[in-house]
Amino acid sequence: MDPQARHSTWILLKKFKNEDKCTILLTTHYMDEAEFLGDRIAIMSKGSLHCTGSPLFLKSNYSSGYSLILTKKQQEKQTDKTAMNTNDEFNTKQITDLIQSIIPYAKLNSNINSEISFLLPIEYTKEFPRLLDEIDSAKEKLNLVNIGISATTLEQVFLK
Repeated sequence: MDPQARHSTWILLKKFKNEDKCTILLTTHYMDEAEFLGDRIAIMSKGSLHCTGSPLFLKSNYSSGYSLILTKKQQEKQTDKTAMNTNDEFNTKQITDLIQSIIPYAKLNSNINSEISFLLPIEYTKEFPRLLDEIDSAKEKLNLVNIGISATTLEQVFLK
């Protein structure tokens, strides 16, 4: 289906669902669609049922936590690749040390080009304001341009 037809179908199914006069069984590979339309979701793989529940239940029980994504400033081109890599490693270590000083179980997820991401455990959500304040205060020193945080998506739950 093209995006417009897909959206129209979603609206139609949502209308029937809200009338409480029918049960709709939908199979899809699109987790965003399942989350939008489903009250209960069953995840299957290789013909076997792996888990079932509401989108909130699945996220809270199977989530990896939150993703913290930081964008680093692009460094000026240096001819000495060793010096450039050393600077980047030092910067990554500083960022990691700062994050882990507030959230000890934060894990470096990826460090590709100018983007670095961490997985933050759910148990530390109360520390997020402090963490974000600390990162914001040290933004210039750490050569950061952008800070973003997001919750686990249903797609990530499915992949896990």
